[in-house]
Amino acid sequence: YIEVLLKTCGLSSFVTDHLCFGETQAPKSVTIRTLMERNRLKNVVYVGDTQGDADACRDAGVPFIFAEYGFGEVPDAKVRIARITDLLSLNLSEQ
Repeated sequence: YIEVLLKTCGLSSFVTDHLCFGETQAPKSVTIRTLMERNRLKNVVYVGDTQGDADACRDAGVPFIFAEYGFGEVPDAKVRIARITDLLSLNLSEQ
């Protein structure tokens, strides 16, 4: 479904790689690290909308940004956005 989402939302040109549980059969934290290693990424953040996303980021050692417009709740999220365009105004070097 990732491919359909990217195409439908017009984000395909912005996303160069992705993985899902169906491909890895591994915990989300492992999948995050796999994507980082595969693409030689060092300074990343993860935008998610559930406590499971936040927990996976903690386990992977990746900063988490909570998307308040999503499906879940992350009461202890340090960084929150109300809409995707809020990412443009974040100063992530302070996180």
